[in-house]
Amino acid sequence: MAEMESLNQNLIAKERKSNDELQEVCKKLMDKEEDLEQMEATIQSLIVKERASDDKLQGVREELINCLEKFGSSDFIGIKRMGDLELKPFNRAAKIVTRKQERELQSCAQFGRIASGIQAGILLRLSWEKKEIM
Repeated sequence: MAEMESLNQNLIAKERKSNDELQEVCKKLMDKEEDLEQMEATIQSLIVKERASDDKLQGVREELINCLEKFGSSDFIGIKRMGDLELKPFNRAAKIVTRKQERELQSCAQFGRIASGIQAGILLRLSWEKKEIM
């Protein structure tokens, strides 16, 4: 009888120990699941950011192609090394744009000089008319 009680107590002790170990394993598993959920959320946010930046990059690429086509650049844009573009076609297109902008600025400046001359003439005429009236 004493032997059965001691075996029973050993069995109960082992059961308690295994329950404690099982609870620890369950707790670790829950922690790992939370970490996994956080990682999945982080991955999703990174995917969204990557898609947004890719969309922006595609928009800029299309705009660049349209600008180069607009200015009649028939140059071939090649790649020297992985990721490095040839800059000559871009420089040529920029010079064309710069020349057009300079011409526009010069015409605006000339218009400004003409407008200020007309304004000065009108003011001069008005001042003469006031003197004649007085």
